[in-house]
This record gives sequence, structure tokens and C-alpha cells, in this order.
Amino acid sequence: MGSRKVTPKLERVLLRRMSKDRKGKIHRPTVAVMVEHFETRKFLIVYGRQDLFSQTQNPGIVKGGVDKGEKPIEAARREIYEELGALPHHFEFLSYYGSYSVESKKQKEGFPRKRYYVFHAIYTGPFEFQIDMDELSHYEWVTLGEARQSLRSLKEHRGDKHKVLLKIFARVKKKKPKRKTKAKP
Repeated sequence: MGSRKVTPKLERVLLRRMSKDRKGKIHRPTVAVMVEHFETRKFLIVYGRQDLFSQTQNPGIVKGGVDKGEKPIEAARREIYEELGALPHHFEFLSYYGSYSVESKKQKEGFPRKRYYVFHAIYTGPFEFQIDMDELSHYEWVTLGEARQSLRSLKEHRGDKHKVLLKIFARVKKKKPKRKTKAKP
């Protein structure tokens, strides 16, 4: 499965899939965003508050549920703002990397699983965030090579989430996105 450019047509397709997920009462539609810093080419790992189930740190990428009728990119921008305090105009959504199903520990809205719809975005804003301490404990910028180490704590207690995140990072490794370059004076 290759990555796809984020277009209005793709968003309409994903919105239909998300609606089908919700009606099926198995998967809670969730967006997830691989955030890459434009200048450093490092990726953002966010740490949720201590996982209540395993009593371990909970590393991952920016993610959150999609509200009924909300477009995927709208949900992604909302989650980025809520979790990081980052302004939407600092993000350019480049690619859609597919969807992945994982067990839902909290079973929000009664869904036993959630389906991550994964996007890759370039971030052009300040290197520091004002994170929401109710959602996240901290964050770090890592290279692709460092990502595996940062996610290691998930392996024992959240094996399915760990595997999905490794697959997502591997997708980024395989295909570097084309970036817009600034015109030289």
C-alpha cells in the first residue's frame, strides 16, 4: 500500500469509511499524524500521561477521535491544536499512509477497537510547543533511527499499538515526501 496525496477526493473517501466504521460499532475513527519538523527533519513523539493499564509511559504520535461529520484533516488540525497548542497554518498535510486497527483500552464511546487513519504533515512553526498537560506529559523530536528506541516501552504492554507505530515509521523511511522549496533570491 503506497502513500497517497491528501486531496478533497481522498477526504471524502475517508469520511465515508469513517462513517462505516462508526455504524459498524467496532472501530472508533481516529486520526493520527506523523509530524515532521521542516528544518531538522526530525519526527515528533508525544507521551501520554502514564498508562493506567500498564503503569508505563505511553509514547506515540499525535492522535485523537474524529467527531461525527468532521473531515479527517479538520480532526487532525483540531487534535494538533488541542494537544500541542500549534497553529494550523504551520502544518502542511502531505500524505495519507493508510489505516490501522488497534485494540481500544479505554473503549471510548463503547468501541472495542479504533482505526487510526494516518497522515504525514510537515511542521514549519517554532520548535517548542505549549502542550496540554491533561493529555500529554512531554514530547521529543527524534530521527527515524531513534524512533524505535522511543517506542520500545510499548512493546510489552501495548504490543498491537507498538507494531502499528513501527509500521508507520517504516512507511516514512521508505518514501521521503517531496517538499516545497523556497525560491532563491
